[in-house]
Parts: sequence; C-alpha cells; structure tokens
Amino acid sequence: MGEQLGLDTKPKSFPPAEPPSKQQKVVKGKNAKKKKIIIASSIAGGIVVLALVACALVVWPGVLRKQLGLPVNPSLTAITQPDKTPLQKALPLYDGGYSLMKLDPGSSIWYNMNLTPQESYTLTYKDGPDDSSAIVLMIGQWTNEADAKTTAQSLKTVYTNSPADQGDVSVNGASVGNWALYSSEGNNPATIIWTNKTLVIQATGNQSDLKNFYEGFSF
Repeated sequence: MGEQLGLDTKPKSFPPAEPPSKQQKVVKGKNAKKKKIIIASSIAGGIVVLALVACALVVWPGVLRKQLGLPVNPSLTAITQPDKTPLQKALPLYDGGYSLMKLDPGSSIWYNMNLTPQESYTLTYKDGPDDSSAIVLMIGQWTNEADAKTTAQSLKTVYTNSPADQGDVSVNGASVGNWALYSSEGNNPATIIWTNKTLVIQATGNQSDLKNFYEGFSF
C-alpha cells in the first residue's frame, strides 16, 4: 500500500467568542431604532399621501380627477353602452360633471346635408335631471381628412356671424384639426364644431358650458 496522506483529523479548538462590548450594544440598539423609525416614517408617509389624494379628489376635483381620468363630480350614472366598434368603445361616458345618458346610431344632421359618414352617433350628455343644460353631441368619421374638413365647413355655413372663439385642436403638441364656437343665432343653438383628423364633432347646448365640455372631451 502507498503512503497515507498526513491528514490532521483532530478537531480544532477555537477561543470562545467575546461578548459584545457596551459600545457595540449601543450601536446595534441605535441601528434597530433607526430601522423602526424608517419603517414607521414610511408607513406614516404613505398614509399622508393617501389622505392628500383623497382630500384632493373631494376638495379639488376639477383638475386632479380629470388628470386621473375620473368623472368630475357627476350627478348621474352614465349608461352602459354596448361595445361594437373601436369608435363606439372610445366614446367617453363622462365629461366633467356630465354623464352620457343616451346614445343613438347615426345623426339626422349628416343626412339632411347629404353628407355620408362612414360611422356616426348622436350622444346626449346631462349633468342633472333638467334637460335645459343637456349637451347633444354628434360625431361622425370619414374615410379621409379632406372629407372631414369639407363636412365641418358645411356645418359652419348655417352661422352667418363669425365664431365667438376658435383655435387649433392639438394632440401631444401636434395640430390635428381646428375648433370653432358659435353663439346661438335664430333657430340655431350655441354650437361648437371641431375636427380631429377624420372625425367631425358638433356639440350644442348652453354656450357657457360648451368650451369646457370640448376641452374635457377625449377627442
């Protein structure tokens, strides 16, 4: 047999561990306290943030709720509309304090003017039981932007006065159309008309409400 390797099989002994010094105990104690303080501060901070958000939703709803995509103090519950087309699915149920209460396919305005959209709807938004403040919105989609612009111009011809207000429709800083607000004139109620690429939208109602409604509308 060959030589055996000289392995040391005896158990080695180690000096007993020294107990922690008072200074080490103090440091550990301080670290433990710091951890507790950090945890407690984090919990308290989270509670404060939640409280501020909840307070803001109640006290300052107009801006914050809109940024969060929530209805701004709606007094009515919107209808449950069937989801059929991408356009219909995208129609907002709420706009500020207004709720969508009725949705009908098509719109007489297009056909009265011999305009033929690819798809269109008539929506009624209300902010209370009284119909006097209702906003009726007609939206149509055309196959190209040129036809949409022509349609919008045709809708504006019923008003002889210049727009009370107007401007560009912008999405992420890029212009996608224009809008014009017209005061009531004869049998024609106050109206705001705007385009968004291939979409043409007309909303009628109280003039004081129309611009805010337009600014809150998702299109």
